[in-house]
Amino acid sequence: ELPYKECSNPAQIYKKVTHGREPESLNRLRNPDAREFIRLCLGRSDGSGGFTRPTAIELLSHSFLAKKLDDDSEVEVDPRFMERPIPEMVPYPNGEGWRNANDSPAIENELNTRMNHPPSPTSNTEIFY
Repeated sequence: ELPYKECSNPAQIYKKVTHGREPESLNRLRNPDAREFIRLCLGRSDGSGGFTRPTAIELLSHSFLAKKLDDDSEVEVDPRFMERPIPEMVPYPNGEGWRNANDSPAIENELNTRMNHPPSPTSNTEIFY
């Protein structure tokens, strides 16, 4: 995914970068080292209105770039909320409502029992006179 994908033109990207705002996709990175490394590359406010960034040599020594046994793995990004798959919904066997197609039969049986035999209003309450 491209960083600052949420922006619709270069001016919006420029404004976000110059104001120190991170891209929305940064928080969806699953690897904390990758997230920290990118934050370092973007820089941070130095308190006087400017930005400070590590040098290239400092970045090259970051743990994210260190050689590891599993270097073949990719940095994974969670999908944006709006891009996540919508679960398939199927009707209950009795025709009363819908359920997630991935729900287990045990859950389905419990829900059907509750729908067909709702508790009486006094089943879980005590009446005091």
